Formats: sequence, C-alpha cells, structure tokens
Amino acid sequence: MALHLSRLVAIEDNKACRANQIKEVIVTGWGDNGGETAQFSILPSLQIWAELSYRNDLDSLSAHFKTNTGLTVEDFM
Repeated sequence: MALHLSRLVAIEDNKACRANQIKEVIVTGWGDNGGETAQFSILPSLQIWAELSYRNDLDSLSAHFKTNTGLTVEDFM
C-alpha cells in the first residue's frame, strides 16, 4: 500500500515539478507517528524519484532497483 501511494504521489508531483521547471526536490520519509521512518524502507520510493527525475518513466524501475540493491522491488517488498 505505501509503495503504491508513494508511486502515485511521485508521478503527480514530478509532473508538477516539470510543468513549473523545478529542478530539485528533497524526498523524506516519516513514520505514522510523525517520527522518522526506517532508512531502508524508503529505498523503493527513492528509486521511483530517481527514475522519474532521470528518465521520466518507471519502465526500468525494478531492473534499476535490482542493480542498486541486489533485489527487485517485488522481492524487497
């Protein structure tokens, strides 16, 4: 569920950034209680942002995630 929401938000936010010529974003992760989230739990979301920033699509998300972490997104989740 969280990755699905992160993906949807990232896609829409990336469109808005491109439309408004925003070149840099900061991606953060927070737990449900307002505290920081586990560092590794946001790796798929960071990869989504990298894909959208550099390629503007998610076609190679799982392959690039595997290159970077040794696992597919599906295996990681």
